[in-house]
Amino acid sequence: MPTNRPAFDFFGAVPKRISYDNSRVAISKILEGHRRKLTRGFLELKSHYLFDHHFCNVRRASEKGVVEGTV
Repeated sequence: MPTNRPAFDFFGAVPKRISYDNSRVAISKILEGHRRKLTRGFLELKSHYLFDHHFCNVRRASEKGVVEGTV
């Protein structure tokens, strides 16, 4: 029977820092450098679970592979 529990609850821990690709679920606008305007939902998730985020650089395919490879 499926549940709506977040992955953090399933694994029993919250990482200190999470690396992401530039998903529209988390980012509403990409700014200069590493700056991002985050969506309200992502900000609420971060404030509840208290983790830090890291987003891949735009047009850097090599970074995306590193993020996916660590899973």
